[in-house]
Amino acid sequence: MVILNVFMSEAFWQEAFYGSLSLVWTVVKVVIPIMILLEIVKDLKWLDKISEFLAPTVRIFGISKEGALPLVVGMVIGIAYGAAVIIHAAKEGKLTTRELQLIILFLVINHSVIEDNFLFYSVGANFWALFFVRLFAAILVTFIASKFLKDTSAQDPINLTEEIEKKDRCC
Repeated sequence: MVILNVFMSEAFWQEAFYGSLSLVWTVVKVVIPIMILLEIVKDLKWLDKISEFLAPTVRIFGISKEGALPLVVGMVIGIAYGAAVIIHAAKEGKLTTRELQLIILFLVINHSVIEDNFLFYSVGANFWALFFVRLFAAILVTFIASKFLKDTSAQDPINLTEEIEKKDRCC
């Protein structure tokens, strides 16, 4: 009965409304400027330049130069946009199954580093500590996984279109 009275009180609903509004405003103040900046970076083709620069680094994991762009996009912009770039590269046959697995593993741990870290920073987290811990964890886990995942040849890229069609036929 006491809990029901709390939910029925006007003070509870006012606090919930204004607290939620405050949180949404905090997210808006962080996300909108970041999204504008990321669109500018994307239009200037800086992501392509960054992925060219990182191509030698991703080879440590056994990921080709073509895998650097989806990795950078997912890391910088976010996992949803990164997934779109990954799917596009896979449909074109540029990535092997192993490369896809390693890219996805890396991005599961370390995606959207700008937006996520600024959001956590806005509620009190240390931006750089969060950035480096996530980056180190992603590098370590991906490197270890790259040593254990079966190496597939470049002639065996995944055919994503075929895989999707198989699933559509089966169900």
